[in-house]
Amino acid sequence: MMKPILTIIISTFLVACGSGGAAGGSTQPQQPNTETILAYGDSTMYGLGGSTPPTATINQNLLAAGLPDAVENLAIRGAQLHELLAGRDGRNPPLVQSLQGKPAARYVLENFGINEAGTLLGLEIYKSSVRLFIQTVRSAGKTPVIVTPTPIFVPNDAVMALFAQIVQTARTVASEEGVSIIDVTAQFQDATRADLVDVVHPNSQFYKRVADFEAAELIKLIRQRK
Repeated sequence: MMKPILTIIISTFLVACGSGGAAGGSTQPQQPNTETILAYGDSTMYGLGGSTPPTATINQNLLAAGLPDAVENLAIRGAQLHELLAGRDGRNPPLVQSLQGKPAARYVLENFGINEAGTLLGLEIYKSSVRLFIQTVRSAGKTPVIVTPTPIFVPNDAVMALFAQIVQTARTVASEEGVSIIDVTAQFQDATRADLVDVVHPNSQFYKRVADFEAAELIKLIRQRK
């Protein structure tokens, strides 16, 4: 099987810069708020090369909005959703167990799809994984939130076609299941290759724009449910 595309692209970068260990939130500033939002995903959520992850910006925005909520970043580079569910993402136990260990969490984000496209994973596997993610989170008494991936510009027609199908599948399943979706792909459909440091990872300015958008959507969701 082809290696995850995000892993291939950043491997050289990480050797030069250092990845900082498996825990993606290690560089995230301490927040005084309660970590009620869990963020699972790949390296675009983790934070490229151990840099400040986008969840740090989200937490700053939540704090500025006067909300008692904060995000715990549980993402890891190279991950796929079906691996998270099975406890094979290289960081987290199976999702059921991971959620059991986070009793204060109210919202659970999933931000996958790029590695699934890069490995040409079967679309039905991804679709069933999204449904199982939603069912697992709901069974744990928490609220699932689907986050579509940032746009990519991979020079491979098969990967790009599957990426588009994956994004649409996420939207379809979220609608069928009545789940909130933060549609990053749609919000930034005008993004260009210049917004990325390679063909998949946002540069610092684009990371900030994405994080601000995600924070605004989370703030609306949290306030609606109070």
